[in-house]
Amino acid sequence: MVDIIIPTYNNFLELKKCLHALGNQTVKQFSVWIVVDGSNDETLIHLPEFISNLPYTTHILEHADKQNHGRSAARNLAIPNIQNPFIWFLDSDMIPEPTCLQAHLKICSQYQNSVSVGTIFYENASTHLWAKYLSTRGHAKFKHLNILPWNYFITANSLIPAEYFVHLNGFDENIKKYGGEDMEFAYRMHVKYSPNFYKNDLAVCRTVQTKSISQALLQLEEYGREGLPYIFQKHPNMPPIYLLDKLQGNKFKRSFYQLLTHSLWSKRLIPFLDFLPFSISKHILNYLVISAIFKGYSNNLNF
Repeated sequence: MVDIIIPTYNNFLELKKCLHALGNQTVKQFSVWIVVDGSNDETLIHLPEFISNLPYTTHILEHADKQNHGRSAARNLAIPNIQNPFIWFLDSDMIPEPTCLQAHLKICSQYQNSVSVGTIFYENASTHLWAKYLSTRGHAKFKHLNILPWNYFITANSLIPAEYFVHLNGFDENIKKYGGEDMEFAYRMHVKYSPNFYKNDLAVCRTVQTKSISQALLQLEEYGREGLPYIFQKHPNMPPIYLLDKLQGNKFKRSFYQLLTHSLWSKRLIPFLDFLPFSISKHILNYLVISAIFKGYSNNLNF
């Protein structure tokens, strides 16, 4: 019933845990496509033997040049091999709970023209502020079976009809760096198929977040500088997101928002976050996220 696509890069230990958890799924009708995206650790040495002992069908794919091409190109390698009606996207550091696939299939079988967006549970959310913040933002703000706006779709732990992926030629491989490939693909799904994106609290994958707040903000700034301008150029009719339309106003308004989101504030606020109640830290992090995206995006505008 399902083709599972898992890109991986230099994280064989986590990948093994993910593959082991798939063997415990209550639904057994699936094939797994592991895309080794230029890994230079022990993955390719030990993976063939490891998958030979798994109780389900598993395939290994690689780029012809054996180099790292990013998650978009990695996932797209599976397109010629897709044979089942649904695709489940997983990241290799995720451990799906036994009923995860069953919960996804229930949504897509019960509701026509639907996408099931699962839940990511961060096991270190109680001790890692960025993990705790991620547990509250984006699609996490919605309740079970709420229909999400298209721009709240995330690829990891989502189940979609295979025809969407195949007929849209997968993800945009020009998006190589952090961020944007999920949203750009979701927008094309939204335009062509108008699916309902269902929040699925019963489809749970567990993982651990190791990224620091500073690292995350730098990635978001890069996303604003490189990913978003490319996406907006490709899709000029895409509605404004991240409040970026504020940067398109008159000179005074643009200057005001640039000052409000200046990186100087980020440097002063970050050291205090761990000492504040989360109810306050969460709002500050919202501000810092938008500030980082604004800063990157502003570099592409002529003021």
